[in-house]
This record gives sequence, C-alpha cells and structure tokens, in this order.
Amino acid sequence: MIELFVTPGEKLAEVEEFMPSDGAYESEGIVYASSIGVPKYDEMEHEVRVESPKRIPRFNVVNSIVYGRITQTFDQYAVVELFPYNTRRFRLIPPSKYATIHVSNVRKGFVENVRNEFGVGDWIRAKIVGIQKRRFVQLSTEGANYGIIKAYCSVCRRPLSRRGAVLYCPRCKREYRRKITMDYGQPKLPR
Repeated sequence: MIELFVTPGEKLAEVEEFMPSDGAYESEGIVYASSIGVPKYDEMEHEVRVESPKRIPRFNVVNSIVYGRITQTFDQYAVVELFPYNTRRFRLIPPSKYATIHVSNVRKGFVENVRNEFGVGDWIRAKIVGIQKRRFVQLSTEGANYGIIKAYCSVCRRPLSRRGAVLYCPRCKREYRRKITMDYGQPKLPR
C-alpha cells in the first residue's frame, strides 16, 4: 500500500470535521499540515495528525525539472526562487528555497553575462544539475525546453510577447534578447 505524504501548508481538513493534533495546525477554520509525513485521521476523537515517516522519501533528484522566478542577476550567475509542484506521478519539493544558474549553464556556447539572458521577475523552467551539501541547488537552462516561460518589461512591467527569437513589449516598443523556451507564453506546465 502506498502512503501519500503531505507537505507543510497542505490542507488536511476543515475544523468542523477534524481538529489539529501533532504535526497540524488550524488557520481560519482550515487544518493544515505543519510537517512532512502521513496524515492520520482519528474518527473517534475527530482529530487529524501528521506522522513523520521513518524515512523521508527522496523527492529531489538531479535532472528533475523545476519552476521558479529570477530574483537577482549578476554577471556570472542568477538567483532563482524555486516553487514546489505536484503532478499525477511525481511531487517535487526543492531542497532549498533558492537556487543558482551559473553563466556556464545558461545555454550551449559562449555567454558573456547572465544579465543579458535573464531579467528579475522572469519565470523560468530549468533542470537540476547538482545539489551541493544537500541544499545548494545548481540549475541549467541548456536546451530548447528550458529557459524563460514568462517575462515582463523592465520599464512598464507588462508581459512581453514573443517575436521570433526576441521578446517585445507592445506598450514600450522595446525588444529584449533572452534565453526563452520553445513554448514561451503558453508553457506546458506539469500535470
């Protein structure tokens, strides 16, 4: 039998059904998980608790696809805020809230400056290429399926449209050359 794990912040029940116990908390009438584990519902006591597993499942592996938003850009790397996501077959919980993309992992070929490839606020799809000391996540956007999936104008903050290989702001009439995906603007998100 496969046990379904919950992660912190996942809804478990409403307070009318179950009260929170160990590993759970209540906020505005909803009971949420406060730790990773298996939810256990006690029908007699009307309580729900989250039991910590004996072994935490391995959610993160190298070559997993992640989604995030660029928070800072520097000459040699960009900082990305990662977001967990679920699919029917897979659950990805990043080992850290933040990751980096080094200039050598942006695209095949020479990249002089990461600031020319990404802008702050851009949404990206990337691949995990390494995890150092269990929490320093290194990403890559090499390949046509990886890169920016949604970007905004740096002047007026409106969404950018794709025109061939460049991004274009219809309002400001500015063009941006960035590392975009093949499905930019209508990304195929995990299901």
